Amino acid sequence: MSIIVIEGKRLDTDKAKASWDLGYFDGSNMHYGCLYLSSRGTWYIETPSQWANGHRWEIIDPMVAIERYGRGLDDDERAEIIEAAGVETE
Repeated sequence: MSIIVIEGKRLDTDKAKASWDLGYFDGSNMHYGCLYLSSRGTWYIETPSQWANGHRWEIIDPMVAIERYGRGLDDDERAEIIEAAGVETE
Protein backbone atom coordinates (compact mmCIF):
# COMPACT_ATOMS: atom_id res chain seq x y z
CA MET A 1 0.00 0.00 0.00
CA SER A 2 2.35 2.72 1.16
CA ILE A 3 5.40 3.86 3.05
CA ILE A 4 4.53 6.11 5.96
CA VAL A 5 6.42 7.85 8.77
CA ILE A 6 4.92 7.86 12.26
CA GLU A 7 6.78 9.42 15.18
CA GLY A 8 10.02 9.28 13.18
CA LYS A 9 9.65 5.58 12.29
CA ARG A 10 9.55 4.65 8.60
CA LEU A 11 6.99 1.88 8.08
CA ASP A 12 6.00 0.03 4.91
CA THR A 13 2.55 -1.55 4.94
CA ASP A 14 3.59 -3.95 2.14
CA LYS A 15 6.36 -5.37 4.33
CA ALA A 16 4.27 -5.71 7.49
CA LYS A 17 4.67 -9.03 9.28
CA ALA A 18 0.88 -9.18 9.76
CA SER A 19 -2.22 -7.04 9.31
CA TRP A 20 -5.86 -7.15 10.34
CA ASP A 21 -8.75 -5.30 8.69
CA LEU A 22 -10.86 -3.25 11.08
CA GLY A 23 -14.22 -2.81 9.37
CA TYR A 24 -17.44 -2.25 11.24
CA PHE A 25 -20.90 -0.76 10.77
CA ASP A 26 -21.91 1.94 13.27
CA GLY A 27 -25.62 1.76 12.46
CA SER A 28 -25.37 4.38 9.72
CA ASN A 29 -22.00 4.02 7.99
CA MET A 30 -19.22 1.52 7.38
CA HIS A 31 -15.84 2.39 8.88
CA TYR A 32 -12.65 0.85 7.48
CA GLY A 33 -9.13 0.78 8.88
CA CYS A 34 -6.26 -1.62 9.43
CA LEU A 35 -3.95 -2.73 12.27
CA TYR A 36 -0.38 -3.65 11.30
CA LEU A 37 2.55 -5.39 12.97
CA SER A 38 5.81 -4.30 11.33
CA SER A 39 8.63 -6.71 10.60
CA ARG A 40 10.53 -5.01 13.44
CA GLY A 41 7.74 -5.42 15.99
CA THR A 42 6.10 -1.99 15.86
CA TRP A 43 2.29 -1.97 16.06
CA TYR A 44 0.61 0.77 14.06
CA ILE A 45 -2.88 1.54 12.86
CA GLU A 46 -4.74 3.27 10.09
CA THR A 47 -7.66 4.40 12.25
CA PRO A 48 -11.10 3.34 11.03
CA SER A 49 -13.08 6.04 9.23
CA GLN A 50 -16.11 6.27 7.00
CA TRP A 51 -14.26 8.83 4.85
CA ALA A 52 -11.45 7.97 2.43
CA ASN A 53 -9.45 10.97 3.68
CA GLY A 54 -10.47 10.64 7.33
CA HIS A 55 -7.86 8.09 8.39
CA ARG A 56 -5.04 8.86 10.82
CA TRP A 57 -1.89 6.82 11.31
CA GLU A 58 -0.55 6.17 14.79
CA ILE A 59 1.71 3.82 16.68
CA ILE A 60 -0.49 1.91 19.11
CA ASP A 61 -0.37 -0.80 21.73
CA PRO A 62 -2.21 -3.83 20.31
CA MET A 63 -4.38 -4.19 23.42
CA VAL A 64 -5.44 -0.53 23.12
CA ALA A 65 -6.29 -1.18 19.46
CA ILE A 66 -8.49 -4.12 20.45
CA GLU A 67 -10.17 -2.02 23.14
CA ARG A 68 -10.85 0.93 20.82
CA TYR A 69 -11.55 -0.84 17.53
CA GLY A 70 -12.23 -4.47 18.49
CA ARG A 71 -15.77 -4.41 17.16
CA GLY A 72 -14.17 -4.70 13.72
CA LEU A 73 -12.54 -8.02 14.67
CA ASP A 74 -13.90 -11.50 15.21
CA ASP A 75 -12.80 -13.70 18.14
CA ASP A 76 -10.15 -15.51 16.09
CA GLU A 77 -8.60 -12.23 14.95
CA ARG A 78 -8.52 -10.93 18.54
CA ALA A 79 -6.77 -14.14 19.60
CA GLU A 80 -4.22 -13.81 16.76
CA ILE A 81 -3.39 -10.24 17.80
CA ILE A 82 -3.05 -11.21 21.46
CA GLU A 83 -0.77 -14.10 20.51
CA ALA A 84 1.33 -11.93 18.17
CA ALA A 85 1.66 -9.34 20.93
CA GLY A 86 2.86 -11.99 23.37
CA VAL A 87 0.22 -11.06 25.93
CA GLU A 88 -0.66 -13.76 28.42
CA THR A 89 -4.34 -14.23 29.17
CA GLU A 90 -5.99 -16.27 31.88
